[in-house]
Amino acid sequence: MKEMFAEIGENCYIEPPFYANFGSNIYVNFNFTCVDDTHIYVGVYTMFGPNVTISAAGHPIIPELRRKGYQYNMPVRIGSGCWIGAGSISCLESMTATRSSTSKIAALTTRS
Repeated sequence: MKEMFAEIGENCYIEPPFYANFGSNIYVNFNFTCVDDTHIYVGVYTMFGPNVTISAAGHPIIPELRRKGYQYNMPVRIGSGCWIGAGSISCLESMTATRSSTSKIAALTTRS
């Protein structure tokens, strides 16, 4: 993992496979979570505040299907120049954030 990251502490683990694709000039603050059951794409010059979650996975709203363990995964695409504010739960289920989009602090974003 030391080859993947500019800096990483001891005893770190990433649940494989890791499907995130990051452009250049990205800033990620602390407590960043990627639920990457499929691809997550992040464009250049994008910033993430603290406590941001990006989830490419979802579960059905029908209880019978959840009891059967159903899950679906759809890619998340965050364009260039975006800012995802602190405490945001962002990019659920195939959400696309277009170029220079902004997600406010503590926002829940579920659609493009």
